[in-house]
Amino acid sequence: MPGGGSWNDGAGRWRGCWAADERARPRCRRRRRRERLARALDAIAPHLDRLAGSVGAAAIADFGIDVARIHWDMTSMSVHGAYPEAGQDEDYPMVKFGHPKDRRVDLKQVQAGIGVAADGGVPVFSRVLSGGAGEVSQVVGAIQALKALVGERRLLMVADSKLYS
Repeated sequence: MPGGGSWNDGAGRWRGCWAADERARPRCRRRRRRERLARALDAIAPHLDRLAGSVGAAAIADFGIDVARIHWDMTSMSVHGAYPEAGQDEDYPMVKFGHPKDRRVDLKQVQAGIGVAADGGVPVFSRVLSGGAGEVSQVVGAIQALKALVGERRLLMVADSKLYS
């Protein structure tokens, strides 16, 4: 490592950033940008549902999106790596083994659902779920959250056969 530090030790990685060797400096700028982004994402994470809901509600109101009919679907995303449960925050969706749609039972997963307006497929609602969560058990929560988003009006939710399982 130029400058005498290792990227893996806490102080050493910053010692390397102040090295006389010009080759180390671009890596340091990239590291600082990534760390700033990570801190910003950590700061908004507890408020993400409220932020996304307010943006969705404003779009519905401002653009007159018809939300009387919502098309809903879920999918699973397989991930590679260990992802031990002890290292994950229980307040957020967890990477776990489940029933993946790609049939890769050897991999852990997270699940995502999206609701789009029938008039043009405009996304108005999304939800990320733990990998071990059953799709059927998530339907009631999704319907309640969608009703809260669209307000007091009739709502038709169109989905695949898992909705009725």
